Amino acid sequence: ADGVNAALLQALPRQVAAGDASPLAGQSVPRALDLLAKLAHGAMAVAAGGVPRYFPAASLPASAGVGPLAQWHASLRRALRHDEHPWQAGLLIEALVTEGARAFTVRGAPGRGASLHSKR
Repeated sequence: ADGVNAALLQALPRQVAAGDASPLAGQSVPRALDLLAKLAHGAMAVAAGGVPRYFPAASLPASAGVGPLAQWHASLRRALRHDEHPWQAGLLIEALVTEGARAFTVRGAPGRGASLHSKR
């Protein structure tokens, strides 16, 4: 009913890694922040060798490591504390997705393949 379905959850990690905030268009700020925080949590779990809780492991792109993901997660937690603030929603979500895309950038990590942003 709120527009979050299995297709969105499957596609969101790769789209955020590519810097694409469009899947979150139309979501409330609290809902978008919740989804991004769950994505960051899952990515940190995988980067630390664990199992993600909210997203399928196969849908999570390789990351630059736990450190950049933890920084992104901290930004999301700060925003979540003020999720009812009268944000300019589009700008807030775009900024946090951009930060997430940076956290997913792979720079020569052994066995991880090329960066999703290698052509930028």
